[in-house]
Amino acid sequence: MYKLQSNFTTELKKELLKNREKTLYCTMAQIAGFLQTTAQIIEKKGEYGFQFMTESEILAEYFLEQIEDTFQVQLQIVEAKIDKRNGRERLIFQALSTKSLEMLKRLDLLSYKENLPQDTLQFPANLLLDACCKKAYILGVFLGSGSCSLPTSKSNGYHLEFVFYHKDIADCFVNLLTSCDILSRQIERKNSIVVYIKSRESICDFLAFLEARLSQKKFDEIAQIRDTNNQINRWTNCKLGNMDKTITASIQQIQAIERIDKAIGLNTLDAVLLEVAIARLQDKNCSMQELANHLKITKSCLNHRMRKLLQIAKEYAK
Repeated sequence: MYKLQSNFTTELKKELLKNREKTLYCTMAQIAGFLQTTAQIIEKKGEYGFQFMTESEILAEYFLEQIEDTFQVQLQIVEAKIDKRNGRERLIFQALSTKSLEMLKRLDLLSYKENLPQDTLQFPANLLLDACCKKAYILGVFLGSGSCSLPTSKSNGYHLEFVFYHKDIADCFVNLLTSCDILSRQIERKNSIVVYIKSRESICDFLAFLEARLSQKKFDEIAQIRDTNNQINRWTNCKLGNMDKTITASIQQIQAIERIDKAIGLNTLDAVLLEVAIARLQDKNCSMQELANHLKITKSCLNHRMRKLLQIAKEYAK
């Protein structure tokens, strides 16, 4: 199941990478979104810069190209190993240079404390003045830390999420999504803040917002199949429940009639009650509606007569 969910997220991100940003500011916003969820300021031997981690070679290649073309900053891979927790490859890239710090400053991702560079806890609002840049930033965040689960079973519902490590940034991101008519919530998970979308309609709206048409179609098709299966299951469970009630009622009625017969004999009953008692004994499995149809009376009338039989039987219960 995990591999299936992971594969859908991978397919979705591959599709999104095909939609290249057309303007410099949108490209910068997308890079900012990606780095704000994957990167951190580092220091080595007095030299400052940043590093980011990803599990996707395709994402790494894409953003290495975008960063180099836009800011002329080159990153080097410093670690590539298999993560024992999930069996996937983990890639870490670094850039230690003055240019790298200048890039982070232009992206509003850098602050200083006692003249030393550090990760900013601020939202890059200056990059998000236009609707297209907001969209590009949201895309960058999803590429960096987002995932989307296919609703393939009862236990797996609709779920799309983004992972942040600072609540202030997560709060701003929720507001940003709201300004784009995308409703989301957030929850703390271990050392992170998860912004998530749970409803099928909202996830479809999000995929449409990012123009992921193929993934949106696939998600919607699987969601429809799941909803249909759930509806069938509810109908089946309801039918089985009604059958259980019918069987239980029938057993109680038969036991009552047999108790009356043993105690005083069925012939002591008046004609209408005797007719009902004999009909029930002759067909022990039919429903009350079927029994009423056989006797050519209403179900309400049958219920009234059956309650009388149950009351008589109750008097001889001892």
